[in-house]
Amino acid sequence: MDDSAIIGFAYEVGYLKRLPRSGWLLGGVRQPESVAEHSFRVGVLAYAIAVQEGANPDRAAALGLFHDLPETRSGDVPSVGRPYVATATPHAIVLDQVKGLPEGLAAHIVALVDQHEAAKTPEATLEARCSRDADKLD
Repeated sequence: MDDSAIIGFAYEVGYLKRLPRSGWLLGGVRQPESVAEHSFRVGVLAYAIAVQEGANPDRAAALGLFHDLPETRSGDVPSVGRPYVATATPHAIVLDQVKGLPEGLAAHIVALVDQHEAAKTPEATLEARCSRDADKLD
């Protein structure tokens, strides 16, 4: 097996450590947290919320950790800018991000991003709601 796709994916994920959260920049924070720092906290909060709600805490935490993965390619568009900026959907971006990864791994990553995004729908899983709540809390 060629590990170059996994290495490339790992490198791309590392970009989230250097990507500042744009909302903090708009608010005048000089050294805002990175998207990776945010995603870590979302994962921890989603875990705690899920335990309290009777959801699967491991799944909720994984959703929180992966939810902003597409931002390596689209950037962190602040909520005030979203009506004015057109980007590809998180699903389309993550499909491109996992190209070349082993099929099972790619499918798991796409499912995590898709499940978190589905938290905005009435059919959302409890784990997705916990992850989205954690995202909003942070």
